[in-house]
Amino acid sequence: MNIRDKYIEFFVSKGHKQIPSAPVVPENDPSVLFNTAGMQPLVPYLMGESHPYGTRLCDYQKCIRTNDLDEVGDVTHHTFFEMLGNWSLGDYFKKESITWSFELLTKHLNIPVEKLSVTVFKGNDIVPADNESADLWKSLGISENKIAFLGEDDNWWPNMELTGPCGPDTEIFYWRSDEEVPSKFDPENDNWVEIWNNVFMQYNHKPDGTFEPLKKKNVDTGMGLERITAVLEGVNDNYESSIWKGTIKKIEEISGKSYYGNEKAFRIIADHIKAAVFISSDPAGIKPSNTDQGYILRRLIRRAIRYAKMIDIDINSNWESEIAKNIIDEYKKYYSELSTNENVVMEVLKNEKIKLYVVEVKNTPKGAQIIVSRTHPGLVKRLFELEVPEIYEGVVEIKSISREAGSRSKIAVVSHDENVDPMGACVGPKGARVQNIVDELKGEKIDIIKWSKDPAEFLASALSPAKVLSVTVDEETKSAKVIVDDNQLSLAIGKEGQNVRLAAKLTNWKIDIKSKSQAEALEN
Repeated sequence: MNIRDKYIEFFVSKGHKQIPSAPVVPENDPSVLFNTAGMQPLVPYLMGESHPYGTRLCDYQKCIRTNDLDEVGDVTHHTFFEMLGNWSLGDYFKKESITWSFELLTKHLNIPVEKLSVTVFKGNDIVPADNESADLWKSLGISENKIAFLGEDDNWWPNMELTGPCGPDTEIFYWRSDEEVPSKFDPENDNWVEIWNNVFMQYNHKPDGTFEPLKKKNVDTGMGLERITAVLEGVNDNYESSIWKGTIKKIEEISGKSYYGNEKAFRIIADHIKAAVFISSDPAGIKPSNTDQGYILRRLIRRAIRYAKMIDIDINSNWESEIAKNIIDEYKKYYSELSTNENVVMEVLKNEKIKLYVVEVKNTPKGAQIIVSRTHPGLVKRLFELEVPEIYEGVVEIKSISREAGSRSKIAVVSHDENVDPMGACVGPKGARVQNIVDELKGEKIDIIKWSKDPAEFLASALSPAKVLSVTVDEETKSAKVIVDDNQLSLAIGKEGQNVRLAAKLTNWKIDIKSKSQAEALEN
């Protein structure tokens, strides 16, 4: 029996009803893009609504978190994960919750008591310390040295500044190192990893700043499946656990490379394709786009493609579908929508793979004729529109593009909002947006420059990366004389004249470039 089943079976034995996992896209909460925790779909019931399944609930919830997407690639971060949760809606409280958490971990998952430590709320000027939870842990065999009292940033839910139901929480930590377990718990020691969180909603924070006890108290708990699996299997790299083993093996088969030595690329591909599978199979019908959930889906797929290329996977093959099929087969027992919407998933992955620019659509005696291109400058423009929300929304405008397909493009942009940097928007966080476009164009170099209504300023920017000393323009002839330092001349002209040629196309000006010494010689 796997951990998921053990968890549900245990809490069902304690009178809980298993509820189905909610979709990854919230059904009635437009404030967030995805469900990021097991409790999120249950907020209305934690706030007082009656749940149709009763007052004791448990589940495994599929979650998507994208706030640290760029961190995925290390041993612990995931975009998609499953949260194991159990809840009391005005039913049992601290004693039962803590006792059952301890029982499951030590008696059913066989974690040694000496490898566990806990944190509890230390109290403040308004709310007293949670000594009740601390005493319960002691009664179960957790020594005083393994209990840490921490402040509201660590052991209070939600933010103490927010009004409404709230309360302290207690968190359970596991010693994951092979070194001897310290006699005293130090929460700052990274070898202590959090595996469980019990939130006790026992107060109402009133608008006047006071906290009054709730008549109906709730318990909200959560344990990440990926983390607890790694803990139980004794691995510090989550991707070495059984949860990821099948996907990692499939990537090894496709790439012909080993996970070891290519860990970052493998982790990103495995995580991002898995997240893409669950997003695209969701009842909400999410498709890749340049906004909201669709933008996240597009970014996940393209980032996976980028790293697939790094390990020499043939990105024109059906590699994404092979990995996706493996993931669906592993998870369909628990999430039936994966089987139901498998064709949708495969279509999303396939359609996001290659982009073509439609040049012309016309009727012919033989029917409709569609002319497409991968070399047209319009493709670059369209890719930026798809990748950069600010362009799609009209905040950033593409003023002109010049392109020599397969080699280099120059794009001039301007912002209609003084608070938005047009070049920064196009580049994206850590260069992610422009890199996605470069990947789509198979390594074509892209220069992003700031457009200006001042011709001299625009021309100087267009010749980037060269540094320009002066620009003299002739409005009548639409020609310009440009002076650069002697050591910048070859850069300004570019290999075989490419840089100045693209700059001339971009600005629609004739450009005559001379070095400083050449200009001085002519003057003399």
